[in-house]
Amino acid sequence: MANFFQNKISIAYDIYGCPQLCKHCWLGHFKKHPNMDVNETIANFLKIKEEQTKHKYFNIQVEYFSPDFREPHYGDDYKLLSEKTNIINGCNIEIEKKFELLSIWRLTRDPEYVKWVREKGIKRCQIKIFGLKETNNFFYGRNNAHKDIIDGTSILLDNGIIPRWQIYYNKKGINELEDILDLTNKLNIWDRVSELGEKFNIHGLTYDSDGRGFKYHNFRIDENDIEKIPMLLIEKSREHFGNNFRLSTERELLKEINENNAQSVMPKEHWLWFFVTSDWNVYPNIMGVAPWWLLGNTKHDSWETILSNYAYDKNIGLKIMNNMTVSELANRYGNKTGNKIYSNKSELITYLVGKHCRELYYKNHTATPEAEKP
Repeated sequence: MANFFQNKISIAYDIYGCPQLCKHCWLGHFKKHPNMDVNETIANFLKIKEEQTKHKYFNIQVEYFSPDFREPHYGDDYKLLSEKTNIINGCNIEIEKKFELLSIWRLTRDPEYVKWVREKGIKRCQIKIFGLKETNNFFYGRNNAHKDIIDGTSILLDNGIIPRWQIYYNKKGINELEDILDLTNKLNIWDRVSELGEKFNIHGLTYDSDGRGFKYHNFRIDENDIEKIPMLLIEKSREHFGNNFRLSTERELLKEINENNAQSVMPKEHWLWFFVTSDWNVYPNIMGVAPWWLLGNTKHDSWETILSNYAYDKNIGLKIMNNMTVSELANRYGNKTGNKIYSNKSELITYLVGKHCRELYYKNHTATPEAEKP
């Protein structure tokens, strides 16, 4: 039986979708996204919460509502939608749970946005970086992404909000890391952040390995690329993640996995959300939005059925997560001489789970699911 972590579930709706087609995104890409009706999604959530409060299925609590699980604040009604969300939740989870994710797309197009963000009390903003102009535009999947990064960083600093640059190592951008550091100096980010009372947080890691990250696994760096990472970026990464942070090859991680061969695939702790896409399908946030993770549909299936499908492993992904050990997956799919680099063991495990999910799914399905299309 699946674990309802801390006996709580929160629910997020993909109301407005996302302007990006990021090639590292663990969620994957969906079919052309029709906007969801805000009032209808709120009513759907409140109905579920009321039913769960009444019947107490599996003794869990439906906790928070979110209007997005991809790009935040993408809809033009973001101010009103945020107010409604705070009323429903009885708190501002962006502040209280430290969701420091803002829309760089909106930041560079809506002059009111940064003022609103500052008034909300959000003090920091994470920006993902893949390399220089061509590389950033490629990985974001839109031509003006790099310009938005540069302009957005300046807008944040001009308004007293601290940018945090998160570098995703990849084959296309691995030779541009020194240039990225040069860019931070040209933009005077270090001094400007210092003037705001903090140290500039720039750090690097490898990208997620499900969804689009699985599809674009060929862009993952290998051990020969490690020497191309500037020492300053290595030091800043350890400062962010902890001194024990290190990049490891697949073969190194497989050795660790096999030394603990009884380890369960499902994590012991996880903040469990159910993601509801624009067609009202429901997926757990264990891995990406894909058919092998489908739990049901809030328009066609009862809430009790959706919960039961999660609790009793009624999809391929949950069957694997709750009924296999990590070493079983490693022995089946791992490359014992593999030199691809991962930031942690979880990233590799996710990739191995993704391989098994696809193998089992495609035994009975020949069509490529929308979430897997480029």
